[in-house]
Amino acid sequence: MNNTSIANSSQKKPFVWQQEQWETLQNLWQQQRLPHALMACGPRGIGKQHLCEAFAYALLCEDLQNGFSCGQCRSCQLLAAGTHPDLLMVIPSEGSQLIKIEQIRQLADFVTKTTQQGGYRIILISPAEAMNNNAANALLKSLEEPTPHTLLLLISHQPGRLLPTIKSRCQTVIIKTPSREKLDGWLDDKVPQLQLDHLFRLAENRPLLALQMAEGEQLSLRVAFAKELQAYLKQEISLSALMAKWAKEDVSLLLHWLSQWVQDVIMWMTSSEETRLIDREQLLFYQWCQQRGDYRGLFGLNDEIDRAIRQLQSSANPNKQLLLENMLIQWFIWSRGR
Repeated sequence: MNNTSIANSSQKKPFVWQQEQWETLQNLWQQQRLPHALMACGPRGIGKQHLCEAFAYALLCEDLQNGFSCGQCRSCQLLAAGTHPDLLMVIPSEGSQLIKIEQIRQLADFVTKTTQQGGYRIILISPAEAMNNNAANALLKSLEEPTPHTLLLLISHQPGRLLPTIKSRCQTVIIKTPSREKLDGWLDDKVPQLQLDHLFRLAENRPLLALQMAEGEQLSLRVAFAKELQAYLKQEISLSALMAKWAKEDVSLLLHWLSQWVQDVIMWMTSSEETRLIDREQLLFYQWCQQRGDYRGLFGLNDEIDRAIRQLQSSANPNKQLLLENMLIQWFIWSRGR
């Protein structure tokens, strides 16, 4: 069972763009209207899990400081050590994208135990749509028959994939992608301003995704993939050569990049407004595409890419290499249209 207690900094506060949602949670708690199940919904990379963890820390803290966990009490120290007995996270099994029924059954055992610290018993499930059908059905019992002083926090990137009966038993907290203005000052000490603007465009204003790109190798990988994609479309390298290098990378990420570039090509071919592009550094490529085919054919390609991404996120276990290969072939066929 890959259920682990949260182990991070002993004090957590919501991010600056989450104040509205934080106030909602605080009001529910202070007015004693906290439901037995909350679902935080929104796109990846905006801090849903961080917000839920911050709220869990506050609920379990013994000495709140202005509504936030103190970071010093015994409960906060247990949280920092990842050993708090009243906090459990349920995540996909190791080596799997799924949360399985065995994990939910053990969760059910957890909620029947007496709280060891005398307060709330909290379970975080992330992401909730990772539950397979059996696990989701097993969770319904805990939602239908809640035990006192138990709070389930479900985190969902795609609530549409959840059973309606699960969603109906949770109070939803919607976390939207923050505006660029709300992100002013965030990451400024880590990234030069010009690069920061580029990062936020690529991340579509999803701040944690921008941070991930700033600290890792995603930017250089993206540039390299764009270069070789263009070489393939221009018949400078073969599909087999392209796949040999890139099929072992994160296919979901590659498909996401393909989708952004397709959207940019459509935007450029229909408006020629550089300021509306996601990845302005590929402008010469978009101009090349403009001479190759009818932009209307790209709408279907983008739909196919989105469908492939959804397949990868499902429990169907599709052939990742084949999905990527098919999208590349479809783009190549489109580029031969004129």
